[in-house]
Amino acid sequence: MIQQGSLREAARGQRLPNLGGKAGFLARIARLESDVGHIQGDVADIKADLRGLRDKMDAMHTGLSARIDTLGASVDGKIGALDQKLDGKISAPDGRISALEERMDGRFSSLDDKYVALNNRIASAHLWALILYGALAATRARHDGARLRLGVTGTGAPMSAPPVSVPGAARGAAAESPCISAQARGWVAA
Repeated sequence: MIQQGSLREAARGQRLPNLGGKAGFLARIARLESDVGHIQGDVADIKADLRGLRDKMDAMHTGLSARIDTLGASVDGKIGALDQKLDGKISAPDGRISALEERMDGRFSSLDDKYVALNNRIASAHLWALILYGALAATRARHDGARLRLGVTGTGAPMSAPPVSVPGAARGAAAESPCISAQARGWVAA
């Protein structure tokens, strides 16, 4: 707030404008009142325009909300249809994959059966090989035992060990065989 004394000091040395006396002063007041009246009219017009704009904006908002809701429902419907279509496309390969898995399972089980049968055949062949090794060892031992009893080999030299080589697995089976003499068992077990 400006103090009155400082206003007087600021005005010292300056001339105040001539208002033209009382009549000039009243004319200026009348002009100011007229300007204020125009400003009040303009403000009233602006208020009326703003009310009109608000009404239009409310109508636009209502219209846009309805349109957005309609578009949203339409988009939801299209998305639902697309979702169903994709589910159909996805489930079709699932059926094919399931059928393929069943076929592959059938083939694998067939291969498993063949593998088991082959393993059984190999095991049977191993057993036969062991039996044949044992029989061969027993025959050879008997033959060599007869020669040992005679004390000669085919060359006439004395025999100290059998000339046959028996694999480890057959060696155990041959050593337990009742067909082999005690002397041959010792050779086979060695």
